[in-house]
Amino acid sequence: MRTLVIEREPLAKAVFTKLLGVRGYTVTDCEELYAAIAEINSQSFDIIIIGSGFDRGEILNFCRWCRSYRHAAPVYIWMVAATQDPSELKEILACGANDYLFPPITEHYLELRLAVAEQLVQGQRQNEYLQYQLKNLDFRYQTLLAGSSDAVVMLDARGQLRYASPSVYKILGYSSEELPSVSGRQLVHPDEEAVASKAAQKILEVDSGTVRGEFRCLHKNGSWIWLETTIQNLLNVPGLESVIVHARDISGRKEAEDLLRRSESQFRSLFENAPVGIVISRRETLLFVNPAVAKMFGYGGVEELNGGSLINIIAPSHRSEMVERVHHRALGKTVPNSYESAGQRKDGTLFPFHVEVARVSLADGPATFAFLVDVTERKSSEAENRKLAAFARYNPNPVLEFSEDGELHYFNEATGELARKLGQEDPRSILPEGTTGIVRSCLKTGRKYLRLETIIRERTLSWSFYPITASRVVHCYAGDITDKLNLEGQLRQSQKMESVGQLAAGVAHDFNNILTVIQGFTGLLLTETFDIRKLEALHQIHDAAERAANLTRQLLTFSRKQVLQPRQTDLNALINNVTRMLRRILGEQMTLQCELRESLPSVYADGGMIEQVLINLAINARDAMPKGGFLTIQTQLTEIGDTHSRKHHDARQGEFVQLRVSDTGKGMDPVTLSRIFEPFFTTKEIGKGTGLGLATVYGIIKQHDGWIEVHSQVEEGTRFDIYLPPSTIASREMPSLMHTAPGLNGSETILVVEDEISLRKLACEILKRHQYNVLEAANGPEAVDVWNKNRHKIDLLLTDMVMPGGLSGKELAQLIIREDPKIRVIITSGYSPESVRLEGEFASHFLPKPYNPIALLAALRNALDEDQTEHQPSLPFSDHFSQSVATSEDPP
Repeated sequence: MRTLVIEREPLAKAVFTKLLGVRGYTVTDCEELYAAIAEINSQSFDIIIIGSGFDRGEILNFCRWCRSYRHAAPVYIWMVAATQDPSELKEILACGANDYLFPPITEHYLELRLAVAEQLVQGQRQNEYLQYQLKNLDFRYQTLLAGSSDAVVMLDARGQLRYASPSVYKILGYSSEELPSVSGRQLVHPDEEAVASKAAQKILEVDSGTVRGEFRCLHKNGSWIWLETTIQNLLNVPGLESVIVHARDISGRKEAEDLLRRSESQFRSLFENAPVGIVISRRETLLFVNPAVAKMFGYGGVEELNGGSLINIIAPSHRSEMVERVHHRALGKTVPNSYESAGQRKDGTLFPFHVEVARVSLADGPATFAFLVDVTERKSSEAENRKLAAFARYNPNPVLEFSEDGELHYFNEATGELARKLGQEDPRSILPEGTTGIVRSCLKTGRKYLRLETIIRERTLSWSFYPITASRVVHCYAGDITDKLNLEGQLRQSQKMESVGQLAAGVAHDFNNILTVIQGFTGLLLTETFDIRKLEALHQIHDAAERAANLTRQLLTFSRKQVLQPRQTDLNALINNVTRMLRRILGEQMTLQCELRESLPSVYADGGMIEQVLINLAINARDAMPKGGFLTIQTQLTEIGDTHSRKHHDARQGEFVQLRVSDTGKGMDPVTLSRIFEPFFTTKEIGKGTGLGLATVYGIIKQHDGWIEVHSQVEEGTRFDIYLPPSTIASREMPSLMHTAPGLNGSETILVVEDEISLRKLACEILKRHQYNVLEAANGPEAVDVWNKNRHKIDLLLTDMVMPGGLSGKELAQLIIREDPKIRVIITSGYSPESVRLEGEFASHFLPKPYNPIALLAALRNALDEDQTEHQPSLPFSDHFSQSVATSEDPP
């Protein structure tokens, strides 16, 4: 044993050292208490012997320190008593000494006391060890329970709580004071109450049995937690006599399991209902496919594909490439994870699809996870987008795109061409003012901004802005509408001229009927009157009617309803023939110049009307040059191109004969120039012009399938350019103008149909005076009644073209000819045959109004005496009538 001897007396120290050494003790000695404390700090001792030579207070303090110092922990402390006072000895023992020795200390006495001390030390040492082991075991047990998340509960046979580990309070939320008052039935969920009751009954029936289960228990906060429990019946185990319940909170696991179930359900739902195809494969084998794949490839269900070969659904042309990629991916080589391929449906049809591939690890090994998307529509859309892009790029009209801040970030080539055409290199230079504001307004309101017009270098541009709100851009379409506006203006002018022409034609038609009556009755009176004064008056009336007839002919010419007498005409020869008359019209102050191209092609024209054109233009030129000047007439053959035809509404492309009449007069301003072809429009003083001269020129040229262009500026003269098509008709001689007849009288029966009473009376009177039998009717239906009663008597039908009653002259003639093909027909009208749509025999037997008695009788006689054989065709009455009118002043 290790012994510490604290003694100042050398003899006493020697005795203790000798006696202890004999017994095999290890002895350490020191003379002072503070030195003993140092020794105790450096090593531990089994027995401490304190001599009597120390102060009583020091000894008491030393004993107290030894018992309080945890490292000292001396087993046995002996005091050498300096007194035998019981109270002092009791105090020493109270301060920590175990025993005391009384001097004299002999060897025998020390041995006896040491034997007792050794037994006590060993017992105390063993007791201390057992206490340490017990404390250590309790500490570990408590540490285990405190650090464990599992709960341990000990219950007696009645179910009363005997012990609860710290985790119980943590899991259930109750304190150690609250939990004993809570019964097990209160804690168990109602749905698990019956199961828990069965488990309790079962555990009590089986000694040392174990029951496991999962239950929901009520937390103090009112929520339910899941517990996994193990219950053991240890009621018969001594020292325990309890039912031990081990419980583990598995709410997280239950939640995870629930989440896993929901996740699996969601994954399965996503897998089965995904709009794209999903394929899980290993090498070339299809492990799983979703319904979208089956639908995409035209199969009835996934069972037809699962377990099959991947190659079977790939187009033959792409199979080798797919096999190569599958093998390379299996070997770990780098292959594309995103690409396009072609699939083959069950029915053999092919289609493109896009693939996204990834490697995944399954329980039985690695596999390939792929998304498949049918891109047939996308390919079609891409093709459509390429078409749309090409539409903008190659559109012949300007196409522009603006960003939402108004910046121009795209324009096609046509836009650049338009800018260069206007003398600008950058298309931004030709944009309308305020384009940025327009673009922002379009996107803000979602409204289009259409047909904004701007003028640059005398060219009119039209701009239309369309907001594309989804893309936050504005598309703009532009165009040069200068030519269109010019054409619209020309069209409006043409329509206005056409309307005025219709009005003029209607006036001329009605006036022709009146003039026919005046001229007819005047002619009759001239044949019967021999009074010189009356004859002069009648001649004045006749001349006035003739001038009025000429005026109506001008109106009809303007409206293109005057009868034409076209022939192959040498325009140069016609001009040479009319120059003498033109010089007389112009007077001595004017100079007439002719510049005529040789070998000019002939034109198919009415020479008289072309002469009238030249005369009217000469008269206008003369009035425009009151102080004299030059009038130039030119002819040439010219080629009209696309540019020229687009600038002029009536112009056509091709080769035309050009007649140019220009003067050096005072010219015209734009307002006057826009109205010169309007009938009755004149800048002359009242009484000095009818306003029909240029209107007549316009009508004549239009009747000849040509057009007229005018160029004029104030004080710079005027130029008229007339374009006529070259003749394509071979030259031929016209038949004789007058069919030879012994006279104009006759005895045949004529049916006269005319709605104008005075005109009908005139015609009947002329015919009766020349021995014809006359039947008359006011309209078509009345004429049909007369025909039905006298059909075998009537030799010729003389009818007006336009009549009331719902039956025109042409329809009346067709009706009668069907019943009697041999009957002769003459149709009269103030319009030309073309304007009233007469053709064939009706067009050749046509009498224009106004007519005089000789013209009527000649037409009648010519029709009645016409040879019926096919070898002698009918004469064109228009030629005959023209000659008759020319001699209308001669008596019959």
